[in-house]
Amino acid sequence: LCHPTSSSHFLARSAASFHVLVGGELRAGHVRCRACTTIWNVIATRIDLRLWRDLSADEGEELRGLELRCFGPVGQRPPHPLTVASGDDLRWIVRAWDDSLLVSCLWITDRTILVDSEPVEIAGIRGVRTDPAHRRRGFGRAIMRRAEEHIWREVRPALAMLHSSVMAVPFYESLGWRARMSETRSEP
Repeated sequence: LCHPTSSSHFLARSAASFHVLVGGELRAGHVRCRACTTIWNVIATRIDLRLWRDLSADEGEELRGLELRCFGPVGQRPPHPLTVASGDDLRWIVRAWDDSLLVSCLWITDRTILVDSEPVEIAGIRGVRTDPAHRRRGFGRAIMRRAEEHIWREVRPALAMLHSSVMAVPFYESLGWRARMSETRSEP
């Protein structure tokens, strides 16, 4: 947080960029804090959380475009060491746009798992992705924060989890997630 500049302006930190809320709208450009005169780069972003099943065909195409920008054509992707679970348990999707371009998204799941042979309600975050041209600008952080807010206020599970590549662990730890190196088994 920099400084509140008035009742209609608020700066909120998001990685190296800041969002500025002006009369309920996010605006892009540069903004100077009146209190400390620092000039911040501002990104315009729209964040949306909705039920996955409610997406339109056009929104599905928009997601396929993001997937292509993130991972390349299906036939040209390197083999992945993990088998990705089916999307049967996908409940919600969180998306972020830079102006009108979809640049980041993730999915939220909820399910019952066994922990020490006892059923436990959990929420999961999966499929986190950000367009390579828009990485390190706060979009991934923004969708993670929105997902966390929804999980703890609406889903209210006993715990939340996500599986991550080793490369992304520092990012998730910066958001308050803790790495747990333990055996995880999945059975049909």
